[in-house]
Amino acid sequence: MLDPGALDRRITFITPYPEKNSYGEAFIYWGEAPLVSNFETRVANDSGTFEGSSCVLSAVQTLTNTPFKVWAKIDFMTGKEGDEANKLTSVKKAEITVRYNTRINETYRIEWNSITFDIEAILPTGRKDYLLLRTRYTL
Repeated sequence: MLDPGALDRRITFITPYPEKNSYGEAFIYWGEAPLVSNFETRVANDSGTFEGSSCVLSAVQTLTNTPFKVWAKIDFMTGKEGDEANKLTSVKKAEITVRYNTRINETYRIEWNSITFDIEAILPTGRKDYLLLRTRYTL
């Protein structure tokens, strides 16, 4: 059993949002920008007023998979150097342990301390006490 005090890093789960640039080309954006732009649109549509909290709540509720933060334990494992997309990169692996959470899936990325982790596998431990996230990241 993991000591709860070992969960001493605050990590952020971010999700992809499909966006279009000014030329109409599709691309994937990771982070909170769609939440902010949706909120700004709602405020503009409501004549720039904050009548109660309905404006904020309705803007947030229209988005699924909004970024969220949890406490975690991060163990840095192995690393290797190789070619990825015709570029020499250093690929490292880390295991991240978090409390069991049904929102977490492989489509999320994790941000911590200016590092972005890609989730490769999610393994439940114990009786749904914790999740072990096998991740990779490049620097």
